[in-house]
Amino acid sequence: LVALDQLSPWTQPFSYAVLRIREAIAAGHAAGDLGMTCYARNHLVTDLLMMGAPLALVEEEAERGLQLTRRINFRDIELLIGGQYGLVRQ
Repeated sequence: LVALDQLSPWTQPFSYAVLRIREAIAAGHAAGDLGMTCYARNHLVTDLLMMGAPLALVEEEAERGLQLTRRINFRDIELLIGGQYGLVRQ
C-alpha cells in the first residue's frame, strides 16, 4: 500500500494516494507493525501538503504521527514529521 502511495501521484489524483496511505496506516496498526505505521503517517502528511489540504488537517495528522513516533521512539520518522509540523505551524 505504501508503494501504491508513492507511485500513484504519477497516474492518479493525490486523493487516491491518500486513500492508499490511510489503508496502509490501518493495516500496519492492525498487524502491530508500528514502524510501518509511522512510515505511512509520514507519507500521509507529505501527501496532504502536496495536495494543498487545509493546514489544520495537516497539523492534526502530523500531531498524530509525532505522538506515535515518540511513543515507540522512532526518531528518524519523528524528525521528518517534526520538520513538516514546524512548516505547518509557521
